[in-house]
Amino acid sequence: MGMKSRACVIALAAILVNRVVWAQDFRSQEAASNASATRSLWQIEYSVYGGTLTLSGIIGQGVNATGEHEQLTAKLKPSAFAGVKVGAHGDRLGVEGSILRSANKLEVQNIFGVPFPNHGENITWIKADFVIYPLRRSSAGGLFRPYASVGFGGAFSSVDLDNIGDQDNFSRPLASIGLGAKFQLGGKDGVIQIEVLFRNEHMFGRAPIQTVDLRTVSVGIVYTQFRGLQPTP
Repeated sequence: MGMKSRACVIALAAILVNRVVWAQDFRSQEAASNASATRSLWQIEYSVYGGTLTLSGIIGQGVNATGEHEQLTAKLKPSAFAGVKVGAHGDRLGVEGSILRSANKLEVQNIFGVPFPNHGENITWIKADFVIYPLRRSSAGGLFRPYASVGFGGAFSSVDLDNIGDQDNFSRPLASIGLGAKFQLGGKDGVIQIEVLFRNEHMFGRAPIQTVDLRTVSVGIVYTQFRGLQPTP
């Protein structure tokens, strides 16, 4: 083989090597671009949950307009509660709305401990919460997902604190903070989660309704409707 032929072969080999390297680089860049151009879909989650509710103090206070004109107080004994939630959740943030209702009714009694039956009703909460996930898609392959939440809403019930006529409806604003975690069943592609949540609901009072804190511990079952990836706009 002559010098010219040898030089041509070497040149062709160099061109082929450059082509292969360029193709590999291009594929790597394209894969990286595609990875950065996708993000997790917001998951739509539906859940039913229940637990226990404790009240920090007296929820209402009034004066008996009949009899001895003694003081009447309304309390809620430690109670079970049940509720439903629906929300949209991403990698880091989520938003959800919920409604829950206490199993026990408000109980009214006077300062001597004498009960006044049928003077109070169950409490219902309607609220919205913003959820923050500190771990992106969480740990343990996405099976364990802790979170914190802050929310606001309203508490609704009725109570008779003057012992005259019917119960008076009341609605009071509330704010809440919570800590919780979700445990995914069936692996990372499962659509069912178990949720545990500890939450403090601060209800703002206005006479005769008092400012109180309601603390809840709950466990729920969560169904996830949408999962997967979509292009980033």
